Amino acid sequence: MIRKLNFCIFLMFYASTAIAQKPVDLLLKLQKTGRDTIRVNIQLQLANYYLRKPGAYQNGLDSTSFYVESVIRQSKVIHAFDQYYRALLMKGKLAIKRHDFGAADQIFTEVADHYHAIHDPLKEAAALNSYTSNIPDSHSINAGTKLAGEKLKAPVTHLQKDFLLSALKGLQRIKIIKDSLTSIETSKEIAELETKYLSVQKDQKIQELNNQSVIQKHHLGKINRQRNVTLAGVLAGVMLVSLLYFACRSKQRSNLKLQTKQDEINYQNSRLSALLDEKEKLLEDKDDLLSQQRDLITEKEWLLREVHHRVKNNLQIVMSLLYTQSAYLQNTDARDAIRDSQNRVQTISIIHQKLYNKSNVATIIMADYINELIRYLYTCFGCNIRQIKFKEELDLVNIDISQAVPMGLILNEAITNCIKYAFDKDGGEIWVKAKLSAPETIVLSIADNGRGLPQNFRLAETSSLGMEMMKALSKQLGGSFEISNNPGVTVTVIFKIENQLKLNSISNKKHLWG
Repeated sequence: MIRKLNFCIFLMFYASTAIAQKPVDLLLKLQKTGRDTIRVNIQLQLANYYLRKPGAYQNGLDSTSFYVESVIRQSKVIHAFDQYYRALLMKGKLAIKRHDFGAADQIFTEVADHYHAIHDPLKEAAALNSYTSNIPDSHSINAGTKLAGEKLKAPVTHLQKDFLLSALKGLQRIKIIKDSLTSIETSKEIAELETKYLSVQKDQKIQELNNQSVIQKHHLGKINRQRNVTLAGVLAGVMLVSLLYFACRSKQRSNLKLQTKQDEINYQNSRLSALLDEKEKLLEDKDDLLSQQRDLITEKEWLLREVHHRVKNNLQIVMSLLYTQSAYLQNTDARDAIRDSQNRVQTISIIHQKLYNKSNVATIIMADYINELIRYLYTCFGCNIRQIKFKEELDLVNIDISQAVPMGLILNEAITNCIKYAFDKDGGEIWVKAKLSAPETIVLSIADNGRGLPQNFRLAETSSLGMEMMKALSKQLGGSFEISNNPGVTVTVIFKIENQLKLNSISNKKHLWG
């Protein structure tokens, strides 16, 4: 009896479990829980609720089928066999509601066989009772008798058969009492639950719509932000591309200017190279011309030296002829005249001798020439015997041959006159000066300390050959000629130098003869 009472309590608890929980609460629990066993039990309660729910018949059966199949799949995975066979019982009830009695017979037979195999007669009886209580009246007796008969054919004891039959009878009475007590309350509760469920669904629908609105607003805001970012990126890209374009154009213009300048530089370089080549060629030509000029100058110098040498030789021949002629003359004046001519010729010969012995055949050094001319006259007239002394103050200046000849002839005439006419047997001194007093100006003076000029001497009135020659030669030099008496005679000639070449700046060369 105790076992029967426990079995009845189990059946009452099992039948009322789905009604005790609201579907909304069950759904919330299903969403919150993560444990597979709890999820399977909640889905069993939902399936039982929709199986017993009045109204909306097809939708309730579909929901029941969905949760039943879900429980069957999950219970196999987690090996929850009790929930699996409870789900099969609901699947059998669902087949009965859909009038698929063949499938219902197979399902309930499978469940009863399982409980029979594990020696659980109470659950086996509950399965048979569930089958007979849910099948329609037209099929109830036959189906229940058939299923029970099949089960009774199994090898069971007499006590088990009596227990099963009494259990079935007790279960039927409990079912009748339970249905009579709870049918009205169940209908009311189901109506209230459906109303609440619809209200919750409506609230959920509103909440979902609000959530969708928020999501849409967020999505629109995100789209707007993305659009703004995209526009900003595009604008920045356009600006960057513009900057790059202008920079590229500026660089191209700069490169073009640089290329133009480079082309101009290359052109100038090519012209410069051509000019340099031309310059090199001109320099080579210049070198050739200079070499030719040097050769010509050398040849000219040699020719001039040869000319001076030949002139000197010819003058020496003339002097020899004059000397020979003087040897046959008995007249003293004639011999003196020939001697003077010899001295004049020697004066010119010394110049050509100097030019012949120098590398520069155009000019001579004035001091050296005057010194050699004085030495010649000193020897020629025997000044050492007559006690005549010479003093010289000469500047080292180069003079051209065109001025050296007239200057030498003037010196010859003046010194000769001093030696011949200025002194008695006691002798005296002759000063010869050639000074550079001003730029390109020579002051030539010949002075003695002899007896001087006669009292009635007038330069303009005199007509001697020597005086006439000195005045004419002074004009040839382009200078001035003066003669004075203080107390000896002083002859002064001032003239400008042509083609002057100074040696060692200006220096004095002093000599003393006698």
